[in-house]
Amino acid sequence: MERRWGLLEKVLSSSRCYAMQDRGTATKTDAWSADGAPRKPTPAYVWLECLPGAVLAGGESCYDRLLAWNVKGVHGKHYGDQTGTFMRLELLMRTGGFDRMLGRLHDMEAACVV
Repeated sequence: MERRWGLLEKVLSSSRCYAMQDRGTATKTDAWSADGAPRKPTPAYVWLECLPGAVLAGGESCYDRLLAWNVKGVHGKHYGDQTGTFMRLELLMRTGGFDRMLGRLHDMEAACVV
C-alpha cells in the first residue's frame, strides 16, 4: 500500500483540480517493520476531492467527472458527502488494475482546467 500511496501522491500532489486525503505525519511504528521506523498510515482506500476551482459541467459531481475518465470508485454521498465533491477510490486491486487507474488519473490531471 505504501508504494501505491506514493505513486498517487506523485500524480496528484501539485494538482490544481484534485486533492487527495492527507495521510498525516509518520508517527506510528509498524509492528512488522524490520527497522522499527515510524510510517505514515496507508489505508486501502483514498479520498479524492474535486477542488472548487476545477471546471465541472453543470450539475456534474466529482463522481461523474471521474467516471467519465473510467476511474471507478464510490460516490462520497454513500459516506455522508452532501457536496458531491468527494469520491472514494479503493486501492485493493491487482497491480494491472491499479496501474491502469493511475494512468487514467495522470491523464485526467493533465487535462485539468481551472
